[in-house]
Order: sequence, then structure tokens, then C-alpha cells
Amino acid sequence: MALAAFILMHAIAYRGACSIIHNANNGYGALYNPMWTTTKNGHRFVTTYMFLAIPIACLNGFLMHEFIGLIIAGAGTWIGMPIINLLFRFNPGNQFMICGTVTSVWTLLNIFT
Repeated sequence: MALAAFILMHAIAYRGACSIIHNANNGYGALYNPMWTTTKNGHRFVTTYMFLAIPIACLNGFLMHEFIGLIIAGAGTWIGMPIINLLFRFNPGNQFMICGTVTSVWTLLNIFT
């Protein structure tokens, strides 16, 4: 159950990061994104998170349920992001900030326990 909750939260955060970068690349960054993401360092942080989302999901899956969790978490996040994109069309900045924070804390807890 914890793995399913993690996949859902991480897919929402991944969708938020991808939408923020998409909006910034198409010139809508100042309209739809949080102001901190329009700075150079904010854009770099969100881009880094976007590229590391699948490896972070795989790491958490491995730490929770070994090898099978690695496969399920990686595939679930990768497949879940487009599904989340269709179902949850609200503010990507809020999605990234809330769910990204939760998954980051969850990752740190999994690493240190």
C-alpha cells in the first residue's frame, strides 16, 4: 500500500515538474508557474528533478520492496505521469511543490531507515 501511495505522489510531482518546464520553454512560465521557477536556479532545480524523477522512484521502490519494488515504482511512475496529466489538470506549481516535497522527505526517510 505504501508503494502505491508513493507512486501516486511521485507521479503527481513528476507531472508538475514536466508541466513547469513545458510552460517555461513555451513562454508561459511567468503566467502559470511559481515565480521562483522563473529564475535560473529555480529552472535548473526543476529540470534536474524532472530528469531524476524515474531514478528516484526506482530507488524508493528498491528500498521499500527490493527488486520487484524497483520495477513497479519505476514503471508505475513512468506510466502514471500521463494518466495523472489527464486526470489532475490543476496548478502544476502546487503539484510539484506539495508532492515533490512529500516524495523528497519520503526518499530521505527511506534512505536513512
